[in-house]
Amino acid sequence: MGKSSETSHQDRHGRDGPKIGSALLVGLIFFSVSGGPFGMEVAVRAGGPLLAIVGFVTFSLIWSVPEAAMTTELSIAFPEAAGFSAWTNAAFGPFWSFLNASMSYISGVLDNAVYPVLLLSYVSANDEVETLSPPVYWVSVVGMTAAMAWVTWRGLDLNGGACLALTALTLLPVLALCAIGAPQVTPSNWLLGPPDRSAPNPLAEASQFSGLEEEEGGGLPGGQGGERARGGLGDVKWRPLLNVLFWNLNYYDSASAFAGDCAEPAKTFPKAMAISVVLVPLSYLLPLLVATGAAPDAPYCDGCLVSIAGELSGLWLRVWLTAAAAVACVGQFIAEMASDSFQLMGMADQGQLPACLAQRSSHGTPTVGVLLSAAGVVLVSRLQFTAIIELVNVTYLVAELIEVKSVGGWGLERRGYRGRGSSTTHATPFAPSHGGGTKVLKRDVPPPPPLPWGGGPG
Repeated sequence: MGKSSETSHQDRHGRDGPKIGSALLVGLIFFSVSGGPFGMEVAVRAGGPLLAIVGFVTFSLIWSVPEAAMTTELSIAFPEAAGFSAWTNAAFGPFWSFLNASMSYISGVLDNAVYPVLLLSYVSANDEVETLSPPVYWVSVVGMTAAMAWVTWRGLDLNGGACLALTALTLLPVLALCAIGAPQVTPSNWLLGPPDRSAPNPLAEASQFSGLEEEEGGGLPGGQGGERARGGLGDVKWRPLLNVLFWNLNYYDSASAFAGDCAEPAKTFPKAMAISVVLVPLSYLLPLLVATGAAPDAPYCDGCLVSIAGELSGLWLRVWLTAAAAVACVGQFIAEMASDSFQLMGMADQGQLPACLAQRSSHGTPTVGVLLSAAGVVLVSRLQFTAIIELVNVTYLVAELIEVKSVGGWGLERRGYRGRGSSTTHATPFAPSHGGGTKVLKRDVPPPPPLPWGGGPG
């Protein structure tokens, strides 16, 4: 996987700090985007096995791969903490860059608010978070947020190492589930459609995380012999299906905030992103194929993958997978908070935010950015899961549209950015080469003026 130990380099402002290699970047990207198959169950409940499988494959190809390619290309061209806001600043100027970065930051904080609550549900009685008294709830959420924020503040090298270790801990029980469940798979089950919404479901109960409140939360309703009656396209719940697919397969661009702290981005980013863009879809597809192939009529509620694992193999795997889901919450939180706080620091470097946000701690991390991100997580942690996911997707999509437009003819190319030539370009596994290498952008126009609160573009 390339160089994974930290080295020390100076950043674009002359500061010394640890630099991460491709292995640590894989860990950060994995948890920025995914964190394992937990949460994919809603896609099966909304659209049935066939649409869930097709959806994860299709979204990976038409969304994740292009996003990963764009992030790789422009992280090489703009190796700084500002990441995608540096691209949009160069393409459109400070207003659109600020809007892009703000929408992405809001999306990240909202997304991160899910994980302390999910972690609390795993370490408590799973579905009893809503019944906790306010003092117990707030002390628990604030305590978990503070502990995970401290890990983020301690350094990107520690974050990356923790995420890499947590990736292994998360995926080991998933691989065990796939190995044990594979012999029980009936491939024809993968072709099943959505559940028949008109079939009676006496055991149904609302899930606080489902977005399908009128639908099942347990039991095997309808059909005969324990089999679920199947419907047609009219029974597909498109809104939760698309929301879950998009939420589980985006955020590759958040890795751009680490570009300034990577050792040799031209080598590190292509390798790490190529591994991640394969690892993430497989972490969903393999357990999805096993679960739906072996237990298509199981209740696919949020967190029900652990119940399915228990049915296929026994209590030991259920407990192991539950622990892995809790571990994944920690990895997702620290990866997301690292990206969000480094993004604030990059915006301050460009003069889009006050200079105090650009100050690094002795560990090379943005102290003020970490504190603001942690406070935001606590403030929105009481929002319903489905509301959070929809807000995350909307704000993120606005940011992503600006990023995509900044790459094409409306943005960087129109402003006169050109390749550096074959002798200084860097090949990547995603894009065609131009003159012996991939097209890498060069800043050859004056930077736009700073926003009113000072600093100026870095």
